[in-house]
Amino acid sequence: MLLAGIHPHALKHGLCEKDIAHAWNNTFACARRDRDDGKTDYLVVGVDQSGRVVEIAARSVGWQEFIAFHAMTPPTKRFLHELGVSLRQ
Repeated sequence: MLLAGIHPHALKHGLCEKDIAHAWNNTFACARRDRDDGKTDYLVVGVDQSGRVVEIAARSVGWQEFIAFHAMTPPTKRFLHELGVSLRQ
């Protein structure tokens, strides 16, 4: 899965583009979310360059190409639950 771009909205929680791209490339959990409008979103959890766990929501914009529109650390319990991930504290 290629991260084709990062929407400015994804930067609002303080992560930089490098952190988001690194977490995307180091994903350890992923879930597909089909939308009512026919578009597809993906929820992923990965690790950034500093070892922080990052949640990312991205929209499919082509064959195996995605634009990240949301990213934050640490992931919310709701986000992790939807992916079926449990992190030890």
